[in-house]
Amino acid sequence: YGSIGISPAATAAWRAHAVTQGSMPQVGRADAYLQAASRATRSGIEGVVPNVWPINVFEPCWSLYTLHLAGLFAHPALAEAVRVIVAQLDARLGVRGLGPALHFAADADDTAVALCVLRLAGRDPADDALRHFEIGELFVTFPGERNASVSTNIHALHALRLLGKPSAGTSAYVEANRNPHGLW
Repeated sequence: YGSIGISPAATAAWRAHAVTQGSMPQVGRADAYLQAASRATRSGIEGVVPNVWPINVFEPCWSLYTLHLAGLFAHPALAEAVRVIVAQLDARLGVRGLGPALHFAADADDTAVALCVLRLAGRDPADDALRHFEIGELFVTFPGERNASVSTNIHALHALRLLGKPSAGTSAYVEANRNPHGLW
């Protein structure tokens, strides 16, 4: 796709260095990516880019999750848009999970939220994609991570509960990581 980690800034920095090294085919791909990222802002100002782009999984997935939290997931006015996004998520969810973009590395956080959205929409997704990130009774955001993320484990716990597969170890970890005010 021409990007360095779906980051226009990292891509532009790499591009500046690559031009001095004569890496022209790759520079062309970086240019195309940066131009597409700039167009995606719809600002009309050349060179203005989002800080991360594209996020064609994260944005729709987390938007639906937030609509659920707000009690609007099943609102009749949103039914068609929700149906389309749910169908896309269902088709895109593979055994390795989902990441923020289709061509980016899968992570437990996006995968857990996608599982939540699919279950809330009446689908019955398998938890295999999430289990890929499980180490013992906890979930790491990316394979190979040494420390579990509290927020990732909160989302994993929510997904597992919605799927009827509660996880006592994950629940205990989440509870143990509350601050004195009961927050994370």
